[in-house]
Amino acid sequence: MNSPSFVPQFAGQRRYADIMRAGKSSVGLGGVEAMMWIQIAIMVIAAVMFAWRIVGLLAANAKRQHHR
Repeated sequence: MNSPSFVPQFAGQRRYADIMRAGKSSVGLGGVEAMMWIQIAIMVIAAVMFAWRIVGLLAANAKRQHHR
């Protein structure tokens, strides 16, 4: 589940390792829960950015076809 490929390229491997270490060193469920929420947040942000790009492309295509 905690695979480095999951993290977007801009985050960098060292930063990911630091987050992992911080998550593991926090004793108990708190660290695990925080890691889960960090991963969910990254996923949501990536999905929104990806969707926004697709919507932008579709809108551009629609405009181009209307002008014709």
